[in-house]
Amino acid sequence: MNVVAFGWALAFYYDVPILSAAGNNLRCAFASSVQDAVWRHEKLISQSGFSQTLALAANTADEPAEVEGWNVFKPNDFNQPAVIRLTLEGPQDEAVFFPRLSGGEASISVAAVKNGQTKTVFRLTGAPGVWTPISAQFPLDLRCLREDGRIELIITLTGRWTQLWNKNSIIFF
Repeated sequence: MNVVAFGWALAFYYDVPILSAAGNNLRCAFASSVQDAVWRHEKLISQSGFSQTLALAANTADEPAEVEGWNVFKPNDFNQPAVIRLTLEGPQDEAVFFPRLSGGEASISVAAVKNGQTKTVFRLTGAPGVWTPISAQFPLDLRCLREDGRIELIITLTGRWTQLWNKNSIIFF
């Protein structure tokens, strides 16, 4: 392997900014379609660095949560999914959010709309009899989702014990 190729391989592996837009496109082309739904930390965050505009579907309830100052989005009719459309703007490459669920029929998915195509980028399914922690931070990699500086997302909440925690209708932090 020549030195230049080796340097590019290292830059790609270690996410060195030398890759710029061309490298980012290459990274996005090889990215997996659905991120592993693994939470990192447990702590609710009260300030977001994103501008967020959302539209709730008819079947989406917004109710107070167990923690003061927080609400949960959830399906009104548990037999139908609740759908939230969201536009995110901000320079960050990653966001965290707070889905919470329990039971094998409970799930939350996030799809990104880019270039007229919809692609699922996050999926979390519940486990029977076990709730995810209230303040579990689930990350979402945004690097490959922007179009014209904005990120269009569709969040689908399915099942009786499915919640998406929000603070004043802010979902991503």
